[in-house]
Amino acid sequence: MKIFLTGLLLVFVSLQSKAQLPDSLFPFYNCAHGHVCCQAHCSCCGELHRAQVYDTFVSPEVRGIKRYTIIERYSIAASNAVAPVQFLFKNTAGETTASFFGKWKYEYEMNDSPEWKVKLRNDPAKGFKNGVAIVHDGTFDYRLIDETGAEQRIAFQSSVPFGNKGLRKVSFIINNERIFGIADAQGNKRSPLKYYAIGSLQEGMAQVNFSRYGEVGFLDENGKEVAACNYNRAEPASDGVYVLSGDSGSLLTDRNGKRLFNTFYHSLGPLKEGLVAAGKNQKYGFINIKGEVVIPLKYDWAGPFSDGRAVVMRNNKWGYIDRDGNEVVPLLYDNATNFSDGRAAVCVGDYKTGRRWGVIDINGENIINPVYDDMSPFCGGYARVVVSGKGCGIINRNGTEVIPCKFNIENAYPKYTWFPAGRILANDKNRRFFLLDKKGREVLPLDEYVHVRLLPRTAQEQNKMGYLMAEKRGGKTGVIDATGKMIIPFNYTRMQLENDSVLLVYDGNNIGYLSITGEVLLAPQPDRPLTRLEDGIVKLVNEKTNLVYFMDRNGKRVEELY
Repeated sequence: MKIFLTGLLLVFVSLQSKAQLPDSLFPFYNCAHGHVCCQAHCSCCGELHRAQVYDTFVSPEVRGIKRYTIIERYSIAASNAVAPVQFLFKNTAGETTASFFGKWKYEYEMNDSPEWKVKLRNDPAKGFKNGVAIVHDGTFDYRLIDETGAEQRIAFQSSVPFGNKGLRKVSFIINNERIFGIADAQGNKRSPLKYYAIGSLQEGMAQVNFSRYGEVGFLDENGKEVAACNYNRAEPASDGVYVLSGDSGSLLTDRNGKRLFNTFYHSLGPLKEGLVAAGKNQKYGFINIKGEVVIPLKYDWAGPFSDGRAVVMRNNKWGYIDRDGNEVVPLLYDNATNFSDGRAAVCVGDYKTGRRWGVIDINGENIINPVYDDMSPFCGGYARVVVSGKGCGIINRNGTEVIPCKFNIENAYPKYTWFPAGRILANDKNRRFFLLDKKGREVLPLDEYVHVRLLPRTAQEQNKMGYLMAEKRGGKTGVIDATGKMIIPFNYTRMQLENDSVLLVYDGNNIGYLSITGEVLLAPQPDRPLTRLEDGIVKLVNEKTNLVYFMDRNGKRVEELY
């Protein structure tokens, strides 16, 4: 008769073995009186001995293989204790065919006799079902094994492409959490199954999170972990170079996770024009990718290079240096932005005397004298400017106000404001909304809407005219494009962006998901989302019963696999 380890294998604790597990795995001790203690001392005597008593549970032979589950005796001395175990799989010749550590949970039952029996339940897996089980192997990795110990392919609950090598980002649900990894099309693992999240590939690398509290690293396009999840921050610096930041500071690595130098800095910026802004001991300068200091760390702050210039600050005065460290624009401003399109915004004055912003070129020559009360950096040849008491406008790189300062342009940076077709969203003091072209002419009437918002530029790639999220009088919300064509009907009480391509929509008290183009990803339902909708699966909670569960885009509950 087939005996399963999950709730079906009942054996007496008297089965013992002297199997040799690492001492560090079980820090428990026996004293001379037989007491078991996990402390370094005992209240009844001064002598402690290492506890090396194990119980071994042996499964029936399956295809010539027996499974030995070896447990340290003290680990099961308390009800519902969780402790590590060792799994050994041996053939009829006594040869070990598989061996790894796992994590199991133990519960006790009282039978008709006064003797205790132990019931083993794999934690966090569900034990063997249909001849397979998911086990945690003690290295923060999950594996699917059969009863001979051989690792099996996994039929994942979600699977989306990962790069262009036929790999997939996959996940399954265990203990009410999603676990992510990388697999090939056949379900063979290419990375550990242990991640809380896996990002998209950028420059051949993807950021991975070991938990929701940081602990980030990198996977390459083959699913190989090239930077372990030991860092608080991990991001591309550019040109195949990556910034990794942890408790010791920040450093650079190549795409294989190899450190480019061993010196830690408390701050590293992006790699721009061959140099990286670096901070150490509260002073900033620039290093190259070998970690060599190219421009001395003597400033109180430094930004990345652009247009051959980098903005720096010392003693609360701002200016610009070139790649040789020469101060080509003197440090005489009270604030300044990075160069873009050969232009930079600079500020004179403070909050007490009044701040005024103007524009200079890369040689420090004035293009616009400081006359504006606020200003954004240039992007695409345009910048947003503000005149107090009048409003916002847009200037070009020559200083011409292509849109006069009489509107409210909510987004601070033109790159988030301009439509691909050269349109901009603005409103006046009466909260009337306007869609304007680059000459300030109204191109779409918006009088019927009480609130209008631009959707992100990344979302506009699906429609070259761009999208607007709008609210009509009466409180109903929908989406139109820049020609006024309705994309999503005005059926919802509220909308908000989930990410650049997904909308969270409210229909009364019900919550659902739509794509930017109006495709229903999850019909509105009453329970509250706890996570984003990722790969067609979302985690929800019923606030009346506190039941937490997962649902797919078809409204079907997603259960744990095994």
